[in-house]
Amino acid sequence: MSFDGTSTAFYEKRFSTPLNASTNRWSCETIFKPNASMFTPGSEDKGIISHIGAVENSTGAELLTYAYQTFINSSDYKTISLRRGSGAGGGNWTSTGQNYATEQDDWIYWKTWYNGTAWRNYIFNIDTATVIQDGTSGVDPESGDHVGFVMGKAHFGNAQLFSNGSPINFSGQIAMMRVTGNGGINSTPSSVPNYTSADKTSDDLVFFVKNS
Repeated sequence: MSFDGTSTAFYEKRFSTPLNASTNRWSCETIFKPNASMFTPGSEDKGIISHIGAVENSTGAELLTYAYQTFINSSDYKTISLRRGSGAGGGNWTSTGQNYATEQDDWIYWKTWYNGTAWRNYIFNIDTATVIQDGTSGVDPESGDHVGFVMGKAHFGNAQLFSNGSPINFSGQIAMMRVTGNGGINSTPSSVPNYTSADKTSDDLVFFVKNS
């Protein structure tokens, strides 16, 4: 799936049963490749790959969100990170406190899962066969219902403001995306998965695979 950085190139889905961050275990994994436009030197822009929790309407509570994102800092250091939005807008946007080094035009496998207490991250650069991060650091979810999923689009324009830079839509390719709601994929992968549609389970809320 190719994304050209426009606001019309995205996928959006409302969950039939919202995920409650206080009680549910839920997980997300993706294989993606950001292109150079995600990392404009000096911009400090945050590029949205996907986010769980917010869908496109004006209900404030639905701004509760977790986002996979790219980021370039003022020294032009390219990173990816997991971010949390509180729903209040006006800059209430929290990072993991760790920005993991990445490169444009490299395929990245990224898996995170929440076990009811904390997040765990596993990030792997497929092109260089390098583990970027494998650990338990993260930020706890905002309490409340996380009602949907958006891929490839900056949520609510600038309603969720950043202190530096701007939220931008994803530009690049996404080969696989999987979201599950009961912790069914809460484990460290032994290898990069190669899913087909036959691998979809009843616990998958959103499921994409690359073209065969």
